[in-house]
Amino acid sequence: MFRLYKRSDEGQIVAYHEAWVDQRSRVIVEHWGMVGTRGEQDTHRIKILKSLEAQFEAILGPAKVGGFEEIDTGDYQTLTIHCPIGENWPLEDSDKREDMEEVLNEIMGWTGLGEPTGHTLDEAAGTIGFHCRVVDVAIAIETLTEALRDTEYGVHLRMVQD
Repeated sequence: MFRLYKRSDEGQIVAYHEAWVDQRSRVIVEHWGMVGTRGEQDTHRIKILKSLEAQFEAILGPAKVGGFEEIDTGDYQTLTIHCPIGENWPLEDSDKREDMEEVLNEIMGWTGLGEPTGHTLDEAAGTIGFHCRVVDVAIAIETLTEALRDTEYGVHLRMVQD
């Protein structure tokens, strides 16, 4: 996957443009939008006689000319989503934790926000912490809160920037 971001005049990351290979469909998926929104997408047939590198450059080249660029790992912030261990988040339910990470990956990936990086169990505090690498904590909190609100995952969540 190649992910590019564009900054505002003030330096804030405001838009994303990315592309990846969908091997099942044998296409390159191009996806772009404003950070925190689902954005738009297009697909491009993979040309067998042309290198993938050249195809990605042809797809993302116009975005680069328009000011999109890769960002450094230091441009990401850490957001932790704390879920209280209990009836909704049983300590022994590892499947639910894995499902939550998949849901977070889906939401953050399709909105250009970033990605989950794992979780920790803090039995002393009585929480499960899902750690995420995001480009904008405020937008991530707003987007994730809205997306998770009416799901089984949205119960009693507390999100904090680390």
